[in-house]
Formats: sequence, C-alpha cells, structure tokens
Amino acid sequence: MPVNPESSVHEKFIFTAGSIHPARGLEDMLIAFSSIHDQKPNVKLVIAGSTDSYMNSYKSKHNAMITKLGITHGVEWAGTLPEREMSWCYRNCDAFVVTNRAEACPNVVLEAMVHGCICVSTETPPMPELFRDVAAYYPPKDERMLSKVIQKVLSWGKEKRYEMSEQAIDRASQFSWDVCAEKTVAELKTTIENFTLRKRGKHTDAAMCRY
Repeated sequence: MPVNPESSVHEKFIFTAGSIHPARGLEDMLIAFSSIHDQKPNVKLVIAGSTDSYMNSYKSKHNAMITKLGITHGVEWAGTLPEREMSWCYRNCDAFVVTNRAEACPNVVLEAMVHGCICVSTETPPMPELFRDVAAYYPPKDERMLSKVIQKVLSWGKEKRYEMSEQAIDRASQFSWDVCAEKTVAELKTTIENFTLRKRGKHTDAAMCRY
C-alpha cells in the first residue's frame, strides 16, 4: 500500500519519482540502495510514481528484488503523490535520484531543481543537458558507481549542500514557458517556410521539364 511520506518518513531518505516502467531504470537504484542501507540503515528510499495495470508484474519483480536484497524495511512505495506531498519530499529528501534510461524532458528534473534538491542523475540524455553541473552523475546500469555517488553527496556538509541547492534553484530559473513557446513557434515557422520553399522548387522543376 502506498505511504504518506510526511507521516511515515522521519529518517534521512533518498527520493526518486516518475511512472513505474522499464525505462525508469529502478533496478539501478534498488541495487545501489542495498549497499547504502548496509552501511546506513537509518536511510530510507522513497519511490513515488504511478503503476499502470499492465505494469503490475513489472513492479512485482521489483518487490521480489527488494525482498532478495534484504531492504524491505528500507524501501517505501509512495504511489502517486499530490502536489503538496511531492513538494514535501523534494524539500526534505537528502538526495533526489534520476535513474531513467530514456526520456524527453522529465518534469521531475525541473521540479527537483526548483525545490533545490541535491541531485544525482544517470548520464543518459537529456539529463546532463537539463541538470548541467548541478547534479552528480553516474553511468547508467552501473549500480556500484551510483552507490558511491549517492554516499558522496550524503556526506557533504551543510555549506556544500547549501551551495549545490542554490545552484539548482538558479538553474531551474533559466527554464521559462514563455521562452519555450517562443522557440516552438519559431521552429514551426522555419519548418513551414522550408516546406513552402521545397514545394515551390518542385513546381519550378516540373515546369522546366515541359520545355
């Protein structure tokens, strides 16, 4: 059963969020967390995100992995969280981790930076393009490196954490819906203009062939 992080999580915790499906790459996080939990049993892992009915078997495999790794008491499935609880998790987590194997522009990345999260991310595009230098990175499917990177950021002092948090907030401020809309319209105009020019060119070629 999904939990309410605000009422159930009182220890340090690592947070990850997004729909539960294979492209999420949660195996990286679970295996990495098993070694972290061995050394820091007071650290929890909170996993937020919805599971579609056709992905229930996929989630069941992860539950079996959790049991096999011996981290049952350290992992909490939060399910789909309302905005207030998501915001609470972003603000209070000790690290926000992105393990996605394939993405376009995940909202959770932007949300995490807005909240000043200490971020750990896979090197899979487009995460480095979005985070730039406000995240600590690991190669996808390298659970050992992910564990080391998470433990590194967990060991940062208050000054370092504050610095990275402020940089994340500053990075998030560089994203704007107005700019996104302007660039989208510009790209659409360019596409239409190019299409029109090609169409005119074909008509000109066809007319010349008649002479």
